[in-house]
Amino acid sequence: MELATSPLHRYLKDNLYDNYKSLNEGALAQYETSESFGICLVTKSGQVFKEGNCNKLFTIQSISKPLVYGLALEDHGREYVNARVGVEPTKEAFNSIILDEKTNRPYNPLVNTGAIATTDLIKGYRVTERLQRILDMFRRYTGREHEINVPVFLTERETGHYYRAIAQMMLSFGMISNHIEETLDLYFQQCSIMVNTSDLAIIAATLANGGVNPITKERVIDEHYVQDVISLMLTCGMYEYSGEWAYRVGIPAKSSLGGGITAVVSGRLGIGTFSPLLDAKSNSIRGIKVCEHLARDFGLHISNAAKPKLILEDLIEGVNSVQRGASLSGANLMGEDLSKEDLTNKNLVGAYLSGANLTGVNLIGLDLSGANLIGATLIKANLSGATLIGANLYKANLSGANLSGAKLSGFGLSGFDLSEVNLTGANLSGADLSGADLNRFDLTGVNLTGVNLTGVNLTGVNLTRVNLTRVNLSGANLSGTNLSKTQALGTDFTGAKFTGACLEDWNINSATKLNDIDCQYVYLKSGEQERRPSSGEFKPGEFTKLFQKALETVDLIFADGIDWKAFLLSFKELQAEYGEENLSVQAIEKKSGGAFVIRLEVPPEANKADIESQAKALYEIKLNALEAIYRNQLEAKDVEIEIYHKENANLWELVKLAANKPIQIQNTINVTAKADNSMVNNSNKESNFNFQNPQFGGGLINADTVNAQQIGNIISYTSEQKHNLAQAAAEIQQLLYQLSQTSSTTDEAITEAIHQEIKHNPTLKARLQSALKAGGLEALKAIFNHPLFNIPAETIKGFLEAE
Repeated sequence: MELATSPLHRYLKDNLYDNYKSLNEGALAQYETSESFGICLVTKSGQVFKEGNCNKLFTIQSISKPLVYGLALEDHGREYVNARVGVEPTKEAFNSIILDEKTNRPYNPLVNTGAIATTDLIKGYRVTERLQRILDMFRRYTGREHEINVPVFLTERETGHYYRAIAQMMLSFGMISNHIEETLDLYFQQCSIMVNTSDLAIIAATLANGGVNPITKERVIDEHYVQDVISLMLTCGMYEYSGEWAYRVGIPAKSSLGGGITAVVSGRLGIGTFSPLLDAKSNSIRGIKVCEHLARDFGLHISNAAKPKLILEDLIEGVNSVQRGASLSGANLMGEDLSKEDLTNKNLVGAYLSGANLTGVNLIGLDLSGANLIGATLIKANLSGATLIGANLYKANLSGANLSGAKLSGFGLSGFDLSEVNLTGANLSGADLSGADLNRFDLTGVNLTGVNLTGVNLTGVNLTRVNLTRVNLSGANLSGTNLSKTQALGTDFTGAKFTGACLEDWNINSATKLNDIDCQYVYLKSGEQERRPSSGEFKPGEFTKLFQKALETVDLIFADGIDWKAFLLSFKELQAEYGEENLSVQAIEKKSGGAFVIRLEVPPEANKADIESQAKALYEIKLNALEAIYRNQLEAKDVEIEIYHKENANLWELVKLAANKPIQIQNTINVTAKADNSMVNNSNKESNFNFQNPQFGGGLINADTVNAQQIGNIISYTSEQKHNLAQAAAEIQQLLYQLSQTSSTTDEAITEAIHQEIKHNPTLKARLQSALKAGGLEALKAIFNHPLFNIPAETIKGFLEAE
């Protein structure tokens, strides 16, 4: 079936595509292997007109620069950004390693120096969060999800020494942060995002429409910053050709080394072109010709005052009249092959499309309410923003289809039929499936990012590896659901039912909501293995306590071991600056090779990067100071100090160190950590004090393995004395660490707390008495040795003799 062709489509084909497709001059862009050619126009009202290959994917490269600049403006405001990146054109090549001699700033954000500085300004914790913000921005600009070309990214990272030179230069002038590799990784990835010609036109149309996507109607960028972005595209967007471009074409635009051009006709439309044949200044030869032709025929130059040869709106109006005359509402298209047809802006309400081939068809924003799509082939069809209320998709094939933003409310066996539909790889991001019945449905690998699944029935559904990021699943029934390896970052599970669900390797974060969960038990491995709880059922709130991530944390990684005294001293100083109530240790984990990870809880509004760098800096200061003390007291060489540090990193080995040195060591630190649950359960020792000590993973003092001869300078003990001394040392050091976490940490308060523990813990008392009898005051000094407290051995001896 042949559909009516619009006047603007005919213009694009006859005057532009056919006219320039035979233009084969120039060098093929890096990473491209074919001479593909596509042209797309998108109006501010959301009408799409395209010719050629507009679906060919390519890396966005430099076209990402003005968009990321806009995001930086939203993050920090004009004044802050302009203090680090200028707005002046430069006569130099875009990849020159130069800065403004007067201000030491990059000249503008569209040359490489300025682009790296701009990327450095994007807010977020670590590269992953910042990259996700950039990807989310692109999704809003184009109305679809985007992927990164990983091979291109890795190639750029491996060969990007020139970019590192730029970054080092700007760091020396204070124009970027010192996280150079992190910033460059983010920059290489933003340039490796995959787009097509239609995407470039929609991006331009969004800017032309004041920052609102004309198809999805979603605001992408604050309207106050649209002017900043467009102005720079006009003056700096076409590399060294920018001045001549502004003179000849006069349309704000940005080109890329990949062969794309995006051009903004403010208040009217966006233009996207792609052709990887480049001129000497790295611009697409065909793309420039197309834009010149459009500017000349329709008077699109920003300074144009003459009457144009053609009136663009007349051609667009012609489209509307053709569409009104070719309405497909209620049409019988059963079994038709529509895969090559342009259905843009067609009225398909109630259309009979049973068995029709709609593979790869652009159905963006179309109204398919009540359409019969039984058995239709919609493989890779673009249904973003489409209205499918009441449509019948029984046995339809939606493999790889894009349903982002589609209106699917009321989904179930009536109204919207998805029985046996193939949704493998489908994109349902932003769709509304509230109240849907997906009982026993297989959604493996489906992208459900941002979908509204409020109250949905997902009993027994296979959600393995499904992306549920930012999905609203409040009140959903997930009983027996397989959530193995599911991404649930920022997902709202409030009030959901989880009984019998499998949570093997699911990925949640602090933004994942797990309030008021209805759950009796879950499994941590597939095949109903690793039940939690092992027996019985969760009490109200226990599920949330078990799985909810801490609100905000900072991980301090000590790859080469840790000096605990240096850490505690630096941590106390850090707490003094941020407030003890705002900074606390959540966990300490011992890793392989002697490495440690200390997890700090911090306020939600805290700058985690600053806390991490400050903590490391303070630790190094304290460590260096202590090394001088160690050298003086141990009279050791550097090699001996290194051995001392490695031993010091093993928590209970500190006691051994004191015994093996023929001197008295007062500056070592003894720290015990709470072991994993199995170790804790095997301990019969309980303190009478209720301390809020953190959860530790890894090293501990094991009272069954520490030898009494490792403590102090005692020459010989009986077997029983050895055991009692080791047990006493382990228990006292754990008690001292717990007491160090309380608010009352004066020597008097700690000494009194120990006194009370001796009175109420007869086992401990007996062990200490045995140690005193065998080794005298020296044994007590070794047991109570601590860097933060001065516990007189004579006082402890008095406690033991008085009781």
